Amino acid sequence: QAVALTDSAIESALARTETSLTAFDAATRRAAAASEDDFWKRRHTLGREWAAEQKVAAVPPGQPHPIDAFLKSKIDQALAAAARTPVEEARHFHSKILPILSTNCFRCHGEKENGGLRLNSREGALRAGDSEMPAVVAGKPAESELLRRIRSGDEGERMPPSGTPLKAEEVTLLEEWIAAGAKWPSPPLSAEEVAASPVISDEAFLRRAWLDTVGVPASEAEAKAFLAEKSPDKREKLLERLLADERWADHQVSYWQDVLAENPNMLKPSLNNTGPFRWFLYESFADNKPFDRLVTELILMRGSEREGGSAGFGLAADNDAPYAAKGNIIATAFLGIELQCARCHDSPFHSTTQKDLYSLAALLERKTVTVPATSTVPAAFFEKKARESLIKVTLQPKE
Repeated sequence: QAVALTDSAIESALARTETSLTAFDAATRRAAAASEDDFWKRRHTLGREWAAEQKVAAVPPGQPHPIDAFLKSKIDQALAAAARTPVEEARHFHSKILPILSTNCFRCHGEKENGGLRLNSREGALRAGDSEMPAVVAGKPAESELLRRIRSGDEGERMPPSGTPLKAEEVTLLEEWIAAGAKWPSPPLSAEEVAASPVISDEAFLRRAWLDTVGVPASEAEAKAFLAEKSPDKREKLLERLLADERWADHQVSYWQDVLAENPNMLKPSLNNTGPFRWFLYESFADNKPFDRLVTELILMRGSEREGGSAGFGLAADNDAPYAAKGNIIATAFLGIELQCARCHDSPFHSTTQKDLYSLAALLERKTVTVPATSTVPAAFFEKKARESLIKVTLQPKE
């Protein structure tokens, strides 16, 4: 097709060409993805069949949505639990006693059960640990091992093992709490504090919907059209339209670059930084790819870090254990677990270990992964310690 040699004609022709190539790329990409659709359909069918077999509580009358019913049930349970304890007693425990325990005890006796003892619940505190002596004997401070260890003058057994010892007033508060029965009430709560918010106005909904999905506010014309519409399901229709907008994919890319620690600068392109990987994210959202499929393809890291696909996610130069680094990102993004400590030693404050992280690294790299010498705690760290260290190294270099 002949094109006039003018700025406007050339710009129009280039725009048409770009639109055509974008559509061609999308069609080619989606056709290639369709070759695996049968597998994913079968997987989703199995998932739905499993879900259908699970017992699900019926949605109570008057509750329009299962999530609303779930939240109401949780709120009702919390209110009922709070009502079993006088408000002032509950406030005293949660403002005075629990902060002492959480600050000084939970790091070793919370999720991480050092010495077979947990102090993050009443049941745990009343139960004996490896010492076979109950940490707390309700009503009997003199028989409570917790107080004895806190007051001990022996550096080898005084708790907490490091940092500043408890203040005298803190010890007194714990003693009084134990003497009063070591009650562990639910947090104080009133119905007013958890009352459901009213349905927001159309104006507020419009602003939130646009900013949350496509990242920009609605135009004046779009806002007027939405506010003038009388359909009862206009909010649902607006969300469907915004999720089909190509700007939805643009807006999601920046968020997922942060979640997946994608480096946005080009100063060091070999470190968590690859343009094609960003396009993998963009295309996944533009194609409305199911989230389980997106995550699976991300972890497989197929394709090319230079030409496209999720392979760029594996790029991590200047790193002695690149797949361990990626394992930590995966765990944080999708499991809600922090594995950074496990790079060099087992976590001192929760249950994750070096083996957890390096097993995940081996899964990502699809081969045996060993601990590099530069990612371990030096042996000298453990020498000449007055008491046993909270840090444990359970994988040695090359293991």
